[in-house]
Amino acid sequence: MSQSLLTVFGATGQQGGSVIRHVLDHPILSKKYKLRGVTRDTNKPASKELEQSGVDMVKADMDDSASLQEAMKGSFAVFAVTNFWEKISYSSEVAQGKAMADAAVASGAKLLIWSSLPAISKITNGKTTAMVHFDSKAEVEEYIRTLPITSVFYMAGFYMQNQKQFWSGKKENGAFLLEHSIGPNDLVPLIDITDTGAYCAPVLLSPERYHHKRFMAATYYKTPVQMAKGMEKALGQPVRYQNVSAVDLFRDRFPSAMADHFIKTGMEKSFGTDWIYFGPEGEEGVKWTVEQVESVGGKLGTWEEYVKRDGPWV
Repeated sequence: MSQSLLTVFGATGQQGGSVIRHVLDHPILSKKYKLRGVTRDTNKPASKELEQSGVDMVKADMDDSASLQEAMKGSFAVFAVTNFWEKISYSSEVAQGKAMADAAVASGAKLLIWSSLPAISKITNGKTTAMVHFDSKAEVEEYIRTLPITSVFYMAGFYMQNQKQFWSGKKENGAFLLEHSIGPNDLVPLIDITDTGAYCAPVLLSPERYHHKRFMAATYYKTPVQMAKGMEKALGQPVRYQNVSAVDLFRDRFPSAMADHFIKTGMEKSFGTDWIYFGPEGEEGVKWTVEQVESVGGKLGTWEEYVKRDGPWV
């Protein structure tokens, strides 16, 4: 059986890397697809390691359309992801995303999986405009929907991996503190980002079935209080949630440019029950997405499993 070419952007990153690993390890997908990984630096160790696994690693410039089209040449399917935080620019991310989509069409690809997010400004009727890195991806999604290509939209939830930034190892009254600016009862859709490949598997197996569908990718919703209880169970140590100032949290735990952006846009006032990350369709969307993954034999990681795996915490 001849193999179709799947080109994966961000091949050495969290999302793209997961897609590649999942396809390599999957009994059907590994036979159905050969892999090309796209990165900015093919000489770095992570790229060389993928090469040794049989992945064709190529270099591309996200701001150069010709470079993008060359990287996608001969592809049947493309997984496209951008990095807003590289330039912290709405217009740059939109331009890059649209250029990737145009290149996919121009190269003759039949399937485009776009790493998208919801348009929070629209979901909240303009009340919340701080989630720029959501709205930029959503604008690209709107554009892709107009193009002559089968397209599917993968929407990653709140990374379990990012919880490390809310963990200082502080103790108070005998309990470790999970410090969050998110309210105690605010629901957070948690994803183990190493499951990205599992979310894409149903699409790669049956592309036409999922044309224009959104995969709201999360194992489930948890509140910060429930997350603290899950950590307590996983670690065998007392853990409790503590609400802290978002500005202080950003300044203490995030890279300075990212923290400045969050504070400038007022993001600390933006996360909560008004939109719950995926919006009003989120609960049903997550449930449907999990059903698709499980229908092809996929298994998604739990919060407790992640905590046990990604230590040490204490």
